[in-house]
Amino acid sequence: MSLLFVSCNEYSGEVSPIAVFVTPNKSDTIRIDAGGKVKYDLSFYADKGYVNRFQITSFDSYYGEVLCKDTNLCEKTCNYTYIYSAPLTDKDSLDVVLKFYAWNSEGDKCETERYIVVKSKTVLLDEKRGIVLWQPSLFKPDALCFSDPSKTFHWETSSDSIKADIYLEGDELLREVQLKSKTKTKFVRNNSFDYASATALTVSNVYASSLRTEEVTNLSLNDIILVGHNNNAEGVFQVTNIVRGNTSDGCCIHLSFKALK
Repeated sequence: MSLLFVSCNEYSGEVSPIAVFVTPNKSDTIRIDAGGKVKYDLSFYADKGYVNRFQITSFDSYYGEVLCKDTNLCEKTCNYTYIYSAPLTDKDSLDVVLKFYAWNSEGDKCETERYIVVKSKTVLLDEKRGIVLWQPSLFKPDALCFSDPSKTFHWETSSDSIKADIYLEGDELLREVQLKSKTKTKFVRNNSFDYASATALTVSNVYASSLRTEEVTNLSLNDIILVGHNNNAEGVFQVTNIVRGNTSDGCCIHLSFKALK
């Protein structure tokens, strides 16, 4: 066991009271496409006291420093598997530094780092079509959740009412149509957005840089509406049809939705 505690930074000859070892090795620069994943196997050892905390952060020029993991524990040794998901980027490549930290109960700290090159990759979002929201007084499904938009429900009577990321409001003939939310969804109507070629990155960038509202009024055919919560985009809708007037089946709107995974 004493041979394992050669170093905190893996390459010096100093004995360390706390050590972290990471596979793949520090000399291996990983190259992956945006959206790809890398598995890191971690081992923590305490020669003094016990391992009481470890932390993982990432840094790149696009997203800055991001806290990936921060865990408290109480062990002499600890093994952990961390799956890194490469971020989306509009740059040709993005250099990422992962840092792994560990502390023991005596206050000693050690760290090591790994390097990743993320290559840009355009991945179009999957689309769910044929989503129908009905005029509310019909007591048919008029609401949905972004996590499963195909399972629509009537927000006033369903047990899922508080989960309604969007729900429909409008008069009996749907002459005026609004989309609202029970979960504080933010809306961005942007009819110049390229819905056909939507990627997670384009949706996120447009949503982040746009003025967001708490509802969408005067909904029209072919409207394109980006949605999210706070600063995080969650997808984009397109209005594909609006059925108005006294029809035998009732009034409704038809939507297509592309969700960020």
